[in-house]
Amino acid sequence: MPELPDPIRYTLRFPAPHTHYVEVEGTFPTGAKPWIELAMAVWTPGSYLVREYARHVEGLTAHSPDGTELSLDKSRKNRWRIHTHDARTIVVTYRVYCREMSVRTNWVEDGFALLNGAPTFLTLAEDVARPYDVQLLLPEAWQISITSLPAAPGGTAHHYRAADFDTLVDSPMLAGNPAVYTFAVDGKAPPPAFVKYQTEGLLAGVKYDPKHVPEGTLLYLSNCVFCHGVPGVDKGGNVRNLGYVPTEMIANLKDIVFKGPFRDQGMPDFTGKLKEEDIPKLQAFIQGTADAIRPK
Repeated sequence: MPELPDPIRYTLRFPAPHTHYVEVEGTFPTGAKPWIELAMAVWTPGSYLVREYARHVEGLTAHSPDGTELSLDKSRKNRWRIHTHDARTIVVTYRVYCREMSVRTNWVEDGFALLNGAPTFLTLAEDVARPYDVQLLLPEAWQISITSLPAAPGGTAHHYRAADFDTLVDSPMLAGNPAVYTFAVDGKAPPPAFVKYQTEGLLAGVKYDPKHVPEGTLLYLSNCVFCHGVPGVDKGGNVRNLGYVPTEMIANLKDIVFKGPFRDQGMPDFTGKLKEEDIPKLQAFIQGTADAIRPK
């Protein structure tokens, strides 16, 4: 079996997460070449429009293992050429600004970090399959990191290994103190607390026609969601979530909507805005959503 090329190793630090930066230190093998070229991806898995991730890279510097500063130049908008001075490995440091939360970008704040691979990791521009090691050095207040990557050999906390670059960029990383719930596949583990909270007292028993749900969805979003929220998602406060009210309240929704028994609590009278034929559609959405949430 052929020997794998030397891995690329990264260390991620968050010295001031409230500033929305992650600091990246990468150790790159040079293959004894006089210069190497590093690249930032312009794509991310599942989204292949050209992305300008390199615009968030700041303060890039390079040095040899003994600390000798190495010269570099930006060869393209997403590539940097670094002169190795015959060093077998070089160390590159840079910061990435992380203030866009999406499935393809990065977010760092005081309480947590969510990182995607493509906008975080520079790699060798050469197309050679090699392993990648990532060590996260978390702020003192953060205790947990989560990713689909397997742990790296050695058992060090928050240390992961990807078999290749494609795996690395397809494995987001979450760090902070998230709530973690475990369950047993095909087992009898009790549901976590949030499931119990969400399903206890869930609306049941209102008869409806499923074909009314699509129109009921539009009516609910236009008239109800701002005060009552999405049925079954949260129980609400002073204004109740309609996924947890008594069955008779939704069954008698017409009287509530048009006769205004809760007007003294701030609920408007919808006379003239909604029609009687809209009520079964709203009932269908409210009860249908509760039924969809209920464990089968």
